[in-house]
Amino acid sequence: MFGMFEPPQDGKPQYENWVIALGSAWLLYYFAYLNKPSKEISYQDFVQQLQQGNKVKRVDLLEEKNNPAYKYRAVIHTHDDEQFYMVLPQVENFLMKLDMV
Repeated sequence: MFGMFEPPQDGKPQYENWVIALGSAWLLYYFAYLNKPSKEISYQDFVQQLQQGNKVKRVDLLEEKNNPAYKYRAVIHTHDDEQFYMVLPQVENFLMKLDMV
């Protein structure tokens, strides 16, 4: 790393190293923060559109620590790389309904 951004002995600056560093930083930011936002979905829409259409790839259950009324969030990932979420007051009821379907 030493000497990567400093001019070499001939005194000419190395701009290509700055371009590589800035491009790498932009790509890291893009892949870390600029993904598609998830959309809220109701349970009825989840069952009718996603489950019956066999589009559900994965369901992640996350704990909401900032919301006293709704303690859990279900994040649904589809095969089309879309994300949906539902806010759940109780995770047990949601799991029981999933088992019924």
